[in-house]
Amino acid sequence: MQSIVRIVPTKHVVTMTELRGGKKKWNLNHLPPGTASKFTSNVVPLVKEKVGTLAPWANLSTPQLQSIIDTVYQDGSYNVEGGDVWHGLVSYRLQSWRNGFATAASSIVKELFEDQDNRGSFDTPEARHSAVQWWLDWKGQEGEETAPYLFRKCVDGEDGCRRKHGFCESPFIVHTLARAHLAFVRPQNPQDLVENLPVGALILALQAVHHALKEYEKDGYRQVDTSRNGDFSFDNYGDTTTRQCTKGGRIIDKFNPRASRWIAPVKNLKTKHWERILHDANEVLKDLSKTRRRTARSTSHASSEHDSVATIKEFILISDSDLSDDEEKNEFGNNYNPNSESEGYTGTYSAGSVNDSGNDLPDQEENNLSESVHD
Repeated sequence: MQSIVRIVPTKHVVTMTELRGGKKKWNLNHLPPGTASKFTSNVVPLVKEKVGTLAPWANLSTPQLQSIIDTVYQDGSYNVEGGDVWHGLVSYRLQSWRNGFATAASSIVKELFEDQDNRGSFDTPEARHSAVQWWLDWKGQEGEETAPYLFRKCVDGEDGCRRKHGFCESPFIVHTLARAHLAFVRPQNPQDLVENLPVGALILALQAVHHALKEYEKDGYRQVDTSRNGDFSFDNYGDTTTRQCTKGGRIIDKFNPRASRWIAPVKNLKTKHWERILHDANEVLKDLSKTRRRTARSTSHASSEHDSVATIKEFILISDSDLSDDEEKNEFGNNYNPNSESEGYTGTYSAGSVNDSGNDLPDQEENNLSESVHD
């Protein structure tokens, strides 16, 4: 009896390259007709705003992106699916958005070191190295370490205790948040946002500042690691899990919350702290807008070069406590005003002025300093 072989045609699996019409990457031309303009002007800012409220290094889920697409186009006729043009273009924009934090932080540190008002403070690599060593001087219990660059005020006392105040209120972080995130989203009001504060964006800002300062950590000269180890990326700053072998021969997974360790402290910031952060950030944006207008009107290279740098407000490099405003004055001195630019300190960023047991603080303020409740 003769056997019969049945030939079943195989189903062609469409590749991503074929979906993109042979292109290696998605571009705006792949979007449905008539949607490109609103994608750039409406979708992208809303995406950045939403991702800024999520955990650092997180991406939008399909339902989250679908909600934004429906909000912008309103007709509900565009369905979002994993791996499609909407997800593809959004992922490109978010990669650029995250890179912007590193670029902004690096520019801020560079501007500080080159600012004419700081002449004499950072003229030598030794001075820059000393400053960076102080700003990145991590202290605290394992997993809860903090460094001076994270705070508006930070003083090491002669008793060995570190006094800190204004977590995430340092000009480094505020400027980075303003330039890399708030400049591209709708105005942020902490009283209106409630559950939608830019927690993830603020954490990316503090990580980016750390990344920028480390470029000067070796000897005071900027040294950029051009390898993948030098990238401001999830691989280098996101949470990791590594497999290790114990002395007894057991294999265990060790979790390192490099990014998520900051979620609880940032979420626990009170409204008054967010108000200070966002107020200072909005002031940064106003200053940047003014300098851009002056630069546009300027006709000389020298004037343009001078106006290109926004003023970086000084700060004392003391954890946000749960103190009331009156208690804060008792803690840091009667002249303390959390909304003032200099916090009663008349020095600059020089490492000595903040690392020498706080000796440049006014006597009354120094005498009234006591250890903060928590970081």
